[in-house]
Amino acid sequence: RDLDCDPRMPLEISTDWGSKASFLVVGQERNFDFVSKTTSLFPIDCIINEFYAERNDEDDTLVNALCDKFATYYQNHMKKEVVFYRDRYGDVRHANAKKSYNEMFIDRLESKWGWKVEQKVHRGIEPPQHDKFLLWMNLLAETDARFPHIRINGSKCKYTLISMNNTRVGTDSNGKFTKDKRSERNSSISPLEATHFGDTVDKRIWTKYGDLLRKSTTFVDVRF
Repeated sequence: RDLDCDPRMPLEISTDWGSKASFLVVGQERNFDFVSKTTSLFPIDCIINEFYAERNDEDDTLVNALCDKFATYYQNHMKKEVVFYRDRYGDVRHANAKKSYNEMFIDRLESKWGWKVEQKVHRGIEPPQHDKFLLWMNLLAETDARFPHIRINGSKCKYTLISMNNTRVGTDSNGKFTKDKRSERNSSISPLEATHFGDTVDKRIWTKYGDLLRKSTTFVDVRF
């Protein structure tokens, strides 16, 4: 039912777990540009949907609520397979919990909804924000054939776009880019419009394409 989603292909998902709200973003890499409705010779990474669960309006746990929202929406998806780009922080087991958030999410998606889950995670520790910004600059510039193009569904991913657009960029003492995450602690800003959704997208994009940045010899000009 969604032009930017191929029901014959697996869905790619990433999450951001929080105590007050949790977030999930859906993507697919294809050779189809749903904006121009044309077949492409190069890969296009499509960010096609977003889901969230908030503590104050859910009767179930955040993990179960978020999983069920995703699975209900895609219950008619022909290929019941997801590539889950795990958040390393979601692997931590909290007090009195036998499983981590990631483990609970995967178990529910497989046992209750019948999805097959392939797991991926980025190598090493969390990459510096500077490197993430450089990767996004190359992706969005669309001038280097080594990088795929990015398309974001403007109606289905409303808060993802707001989060990305509202994210402030700073520099540290070494001139490296930093991400201002104070919006996550500001009670006057909705969690949906803070940096959470942007972080969720970052996890999948960095895990998939971060190595391309290391292979690249040039970067696009920085413009703000």
